[in-house]
Amino acid sequence: MEQCEFKFSCIVEKAFQKSVAGSTKRYIRGLASATNVDLDMERLAESAITAMKRAIDEGVVLPDGTWSL
Repeated sequence: MEQCEFKFSCIVEKAFQKSVAGSTKRYIRGLASATNVDLDMERLAESAITAMKRAIDEGVVLPDGTWSL
């Protein structure tokens, strides 16, 4: 399968952090999509939702090699 890069942007309505069991967790809240057909007649793949969740939970490596949450 060929990999491709894409940019994703959205309005974050709220971002906050709190301590859970001795570690700090970060949370974001905003508009999201689902696997059903949206107003643009497009749908988000389940794998894309899983990848975004993993990126939020674990962070990502940026093109310059640095890590970002």
